[in-house]
Formats: sequence, C-alpha cells, structure tokens
Amino acid sequence: MRRIIFYLIILFFAVLIGLALKVDAGYVLIAYHHWTFEMPLWFAVIAGIIFFLLLHYFLRLFHAAKRTPLRWHAWRKTRRENKASLLINCGLLELVKGDWGKAETLLKQNAKYSSKPLVNYLGCALAAQHQAVDERMNYYLNKARQSDSKEKTAVDLYSAILQQHGGQFNASLKILQRLQKNAPKNQYILRLLKDLLVKQKAWNDLLNLLPKLKKYRVLKVGALAQLEEEIHQNLLASKQDKLKSLEKLWRDIPRQLKKSSKLLQGYCNNLLVFEQDEMAAKLIAESLSRQWDNNLVPIYGLAKTKSPGKQLAIAENWLKNQRNNPELLFALGQIAIRLTHWAKASEYLIASLNLQESPKTYAALGYVYEKTEDFQKALAIFKKGIHTIADFK
Repeated sequence: MRRIIFYLIILFFAVLIGLALKVDAGYVLIAYHHWTFEMPLWFAVIAGIIFFLLLHYFLRLFHAAKRTPLRWHAWRKTRRENKASLLINCGLLELVKGDWGKAETLLKQNAKYSSKPLVNYLGCALAAQHQAVDERMNYYLNKARQSDSKEKTAVDLYSAILQQHGGQFNASLKILQRLQKNAPKNQYILRLLKDLLVKQKAWNDLLNLLPKLKKYRVLKVGALAQLEEEIHQNLLASKQDKLKSLEKLWRDIPRQLKKSSKLLQGYCNNLLVFEQDEMAAKLIAESLSRQWDNNLVPIYGLAKTKSPGKQLAIAENWLKNQRNNPELLFALGQIAIRLTHWAKASEYLIASLNLQESPKTYAALGYVYEKTEDFQKALAIFKKGIHTIADFK
C-alpha cells in the first residue's frame, strides 16, 4: 500500500513538472572560450541524473574491486575453518571409537588449518599414548605447549594423566608435585596426586599429603577416614629398622584410629620382631576385651611373655565366650606348650583340630607327642599334617 502511494506521489510531481515545461521549457547554455553548448532544461536535468548514476556505480565498482582480495582471503579463511571443524569432529569421533591411528592422522592434519590447534595436539598425544609410542606422545604435548602458552598448566596436567596411564609414574609424579606447588588448592591435582601415590604405595608421601586432602576437602569424610586408616595400616605393617621409629609411628596415629584392630595387628607383629612381646600381648588383651577380632588371636599366642601362666589365664577367660574358636584353642595350646603343660596343650590342640584342620595345629600337636615320647602318635599326626598341605592320593 505504501509503495502504491509512493508511486502516485512521483506520478503527481512528474505531471506537474511536465505541465511546467510545456508552458516554459527553458534552456541551459554552457560557454567555454569560443565554444557554446545549448540544450533544453529537461535534457540537462536527465543527463545530469544519468551522469551521477554512472559515477555512483563506477565508484561502487571501484571499491568492490579494491576489496576483492580481502573478500578472497575471508572466503579462504571461512573455508579453512569449516574444513578444520569437519576434520576435528571426525578425529574426535575416531578417538571415541578407539581407532587411534586414524584419529591421530585426522587431528594432526586438522592442526594445520586450525587457528587454535591445542585440542588437536592433545588428542594426538592421547592417540599416540594408546599406541604405546611415547616419543610421539611427548612431541605432541610439546606442540600443544607451544600452540598456547596460556594453557601450559592444562597441558602439563594432561601430560601427567597420560604418563600415569602409560606407566610412567615417576615422570607423572614430578609434574603433579610441581603443579600442586603452583596451585595448592586445586582439588583435581590433589586427587590425581593421591591416586598416583596409592598406586606406588608411597605411604610416607601420602601421610604428608593427608593434611592437604583434609584441608581442601578433596575426599568425602568416609573415604578420607578409610584412606587414613590404610596409610597407617601399611606403615605399621612395613618393616621398620628401629623400635623408636615404630613407636613414633604408633604415637602419631590419631587416638580414634588406634582402636582399629587392623592397625593394632600390624603394630603388634612388628613389636614381636623387636622382641617386645609383653607390650604386644598387653595391647591385644586390652583390645580383645573391648571387641573381639580373630586376627589378633594368633599374635597373642605367639607372644612370649615373662608370665605365660597369666597369659594363659587371660586366654582361658576368653574361652567362655569363644568356646568353638579354633584359633583361640590353638593359641591356648601354644601358651600351654611354653608352660610345658603337655596334657593341657594336647587337649586344646585336639579341640582345635576337631573344629578346623590346619598344618600348624598338627605340627604343634606332633611336637607335644614327641615331648611326651609318644612317637607313634607323633608320626601319625605329622602325616596327617602333611596331607592337609597336599593330597598325595
């Protein structure tokens, strides 16, 4: 509707101009030296309009021609980016499929066209790691660092992950320790460092890392408590050079954790190595009086205290609630042997064998029969013990 009104207005003014020219057409005179040009006014107006239109389109054509190289470069850049996008998508899909060789080829090819090839090189590094080609993996990681210096931390972190997966634990550890110093609050770095130290069974390093894991809440409360117990358990179970080192380890353990029978088991086993049988027997007796744990009973039986009679009385008291416990009966037999109470020792050992056959129990009972010079029975018991180890039938 607006267009129709516009055309009607133009038509109206054209008619007015035409009527005016009919009354007085007018003319235009141009003089230059001895040259003169005369033309009707309407012709001059139309010629001027045509001239300005031609000039306008010429100038537009000139500017378009001038911008042609820029447009050409822009078109090439867009085409290159589209090609790069297609290649990186294909490369990432091949990574997901596990076709490492093809993925590496596509991502490497794409890096030439990409303005930010960081992701390409990281993908190539992953593909090379899965092909067990560490040299190429390290090459791509270096290219990734060079491609974007601002993301050096991210590349180093990814490098540590790849090296850990490839079994290069020491190299990965160095990177993670350096990153952790630069970003001490980073939970992800702390978690990776913790996982690596657990794999390496570096319990002392884990013990030093534990305060940071607590402070920055890297793990949930339950998982953190489990890790702490595991660290102390393995440290106590490991061989110690000096008794003082062992005692310090035990002192440094949180009070609540000392109630754990697993920790006590490792500590008491080491106490026996350092001939601290009295302390081991005392700690086990206190622990079993609070809560029973069958794993502590054999250690109690092995402890050679200065008062084996008292030790036997304590164990016999436990028998009231653990009447059918073969481990406790065996421990009682061991203590009775040290007291040279042969009748009592054989009684406990036979009761233990009736509940559960075991080579160690047969060996102890055979020893009792030897001491009482009942060699025929001793021989028969030793034979039965051998048959529990291997069936010769």
